[in-house]
Amino acid sequence: ACPFCFKEGTLRPICTEGFVHRGVPFTCRGCGGSYFQRSIADSDADEYWGDDSVNETVYTEPEVRGAFRRKYERYLSLLDRGKNPESNEQSLLEIGCGSGIFLETAARRGWKVSGVDVSPEAIRIAKQYCPDATVVCAQVEKAGFAEGTFDLVALWDVIEHVVDPEELLRDAHRLLRPGGLLVLETPDEGCLARKLVRFIHRLTAGHQSYLHAMYYRDHRWYFSREAMAIVLRRVGFDAIRFFSETTVKEFATRKANAYGLRSVTPILSLLGVVPWFRNKIVVMAKIAGPLAKATRI
Repeated sequence: ACPFCFKEGTLRPICTEGFVHRGVPFTCRGCGGSYFQRSIADSDADEYWGDDSVNETVYTEPEVRGAFRRKYERYLSLLDRGKNPESNEQSLLEIGCGSGIFLETAARRGWKVSGVDVSPEAIRIAKQYCPDATVVCAQVEKAGFAEGTFDLVALWDVIEHVVDPEELLRDAHRLLRPGGLLVLETPDEGCLARKLVRFIHRLTAGHQSYLHAMYYRDHRWYFSREAMAIVLRRVGFDAIRFFSETTVKEFATRKANAYGLRSVTPILSLLGVVPWFRNKIVVMAKIAGPLAKATRI
């Protein structure tokens, strides 16, 4: 059954093994969600930082941090309008806070900020840039935050990495106060760029295939808007809103150059200019009521 919509007989492989590195991506013909089935054992949870020193360098560059701050300012302006009127002190938790750019930006706007991340290196950088934040190095369920503590929970580019995204969303729901908000960002499985890459692969029987650039083991889950809405409602969120977004080009081009992929830099420079390069979705949702019966994705 599809792990998003639970429909039977709707899953199919996007390609055979060998077209992407160390695994096979599957997609659901019903809801459009996809997942990456790894052919090797899972790595540690902090693999994104622990195995890649490029992240430590790129996320501390002023141009990169500035570009992310401008992006977060746009969404915080929208979130400010939905602040909980029953809460005297607006507090937020960022799960997977990384280098603390969102925490730093939100703190400047008057939020009381907390963050959690599994990487000691990420926590060190977050404390450096946002010393007033409460940051904890732990899985969120072990971080010690009480139920109903926060007005906002943020998940920026995190949900696609975790083993169990539905359980993560339940943790977010549990930590929110009544009327609390959720904001998250993740790759958009339904974007035109992904559809085009899959079409070229099928049309050429794999002779021209760029699937390896779209599906890889660090990203386990690829949500379509329909799949995301299904899972969010199942765990107790509603008032779901979607926004088209793109990878921050100042970040993407620097990582491409660091990995020796200068040939893709001209393409990355088009991010945010050509609509079909809007490869991500930002999702906002609100607590709907009592938590639904637990089901695992």
